Formats: sequence, structure tokens, C-alpha cells
Amino acid sequence: PTQDGGGKFSEKDMKYQEGDVRFTRKGNVLYVICLVSPAKPLFIKTLGRKNLPDIAVKDVSILGNPRLIMKWDSGQDGLMLLPFGESKMPIVYKVTLGGTAWGGLEVETTAKGFSAKAVIQNYNENATTKEIALLVNGKKKGSKKVRVEGRSAMPFEIPFRTTRAGLYGVLLSVPQQADLSGRATVPAIDLSGKWLFSKGDNPAWAKTQLNDSAWQKVKLPDSWENHSGYKDDNVYGWYRKHFVVPAGWKGHSIVLPIGKIDDADISFFNGVKIGQTGEFPPKFKGFWDSPRKYEVPAELIHYGKDNLIAIRVFDAYGGGGLYDGPLGPIEVK
Repeated sequence: PTQDGGGKFSEKDMKYQEGDVRFTRKGNVLYVICLVSPAKPLFIKTLGRKNLPDIAVKDVSILGNPRLIMKWDSGQDGLMLLPFGESKMPIVYKVTLGGTAWGGLEVETTAKGFSAKAVIQNYNENATTKEIALLVNGKKKGSKKVRVEGRSAMPFEIPFRTTRAGLYGVLLSVPQQADLSGRATVPAIDLSGKWLFSKGDNPAWAKTQLNDSAWQKVKLPDSWENHSGYKDDNVYGWYRKHFVVPAGWKGHSIVLPIGKIDDADISFFNGVKIGQTGEFPPKFKGFWDSPRKYEVPAELIHYGKDNLIAIRVFDAYGGGGLYDGPLGPIEVK
């Protein structure tokens, strides 16, 4: 219940209460750190067999006092740890686990399709082998056997090849485990690389019908001091980038990660403002170290055709421009 604030941390600044719990793990042992010794039963929902059907709690003890008989109960809904007596100090329950768990699903789009990645954690003493099935849009499209040694973790990936643009439902399935689900976006559109740049400031530079063939071709991310020798302070500059949104994404909005901009920006998509970070003069406020991420609603997108990102930038002093990533990949919602 007690929320730690940001910034510099000091124990004496916090007044903890019963229920303030932290966790850490080593091998097959989970340490439940109670910052205030509990006077009533402590219930841990995430260790219930409903959430982790293939995980078993094998033993619970008090760290530093292994001879003390500890009362606990593991059930479908969670692990119940009963108080052992009064203590003025924080206490740690040492929970020994058995079985296996998995998670950390990442779906990475590749040049030939996408790849589903995850990790299996084995809490048992002996090695185990799991056969993982890959389902794409509800149909089995591949499988892989993964061997995991005792008390260790093993990452794995299963690739799926396709050149067809669109959104794909991705599911990894293992017997006696909760399925892992995600989504793949094909193709992956990276926004780094070639952009167009012009020094100065003109509201018309946000418009799609502008002829920008004479603009300087630059490679981003990079500061405009580097790509254009633009070293003045209190100046404006504009970036433009043309790209095609696949017809297979029709009806979906997109999210544009366009990196860190020094100092303030207003960003446009097909001539319409989609976001702003910082303030322009006369009330200047810079956010040079904040990555930009702006959503574009479906009604602004020309699916299967050319689309335009235009970014107005103001730099007060020092470096300027779209100097750092991440620039893409585009996310589809």
C-alpha cells in the first residue's frame, strides 16, 4: 500500500506498513520480503495454482531461522503465509518452488515474417523437456521441443514465415501451462534512415501537396549540426518523411515512435497535427531528452498509398534536431 516516490531514495524518508512486500528470486527460491512483520496472514495471489498450474510450493521457512516451524497453505487461489510472532524488524519468508513456469513473450517482426520468443524457467532439480506449439490466427503453424536443465531458464524462439502484410494473432501453447498470446505486425516499418530536412520555418511545410524535391536528404537519427552543419541557436528546422502504410493494416490506427528531439516539436501526419512535446517561443520549454511517440487515428491514414510525417522543431541552444531514437518500428493498434 505504501508508494515509494521517485528521485533520491532514503529509508528514513519512508514509513512502511503491514502489507508492504517486495520479492526477489535466486534459482528455485523466492524471497518474500515483508518490510513490516505481518500480524495477520499474508496472502500471495500470484502463487495460486489457477495462475501457475505447473508450479508447486515445496517448502516455506523464515530466513535466518530455518528451525522455526512455519505454517503455510498453498491452494488454487494463492499462497497463505501465517504470522509466526511479533518482530520489530522486517522479516523474509523463504519459499522453495518446484515445477516450471514460462513467460516474457516477445513477437519480433523479421524480413521474412515474424518470430515468437519466450523463456521457460525450471524450478525442479532435474531437467525437463517441453514441446511448445505456435498458433497463428488460431491455427497450428509450428512447434519446438525445448530442454531446460534443473533450476535454470532457457530462452527459445519459433519463427513463422510470411510476406503478406497484416496483423496476426500469435499464441504459444504448452500442456499444463497458461497460453502466452500476442500479436505480430507485418511488415516491420522502421523510421530510421532517409528523411528530408530544411532550415527555417514555414507553416506550409506541414502540407502534403508541398513540393519537397529540393529539400536536403539526411540520415536520421542525428543532430542537425552533424547532418547539415546547422550550428545556430534559437532556430527552427523541419523534417519530412514519405512512406507507404500497407493496405493490409486498413482500419487500424498506428503509433509512431519518432525518437528524441532537441528541443521542442510539433508533429503532423498528412498535414494534421498529431502531437506536440515542449513549448515554442515566447513561452519556450524544451524536452530534449524525451522520446516522442504519437498516435495516428485510422481516418488520417492513406492505406496502400503515400503518407507524410512532417515535424517542426525549435532548438534553443546546444545540439538540435531529431538526434536519437527509437525511430520506429511503427506500432499498429
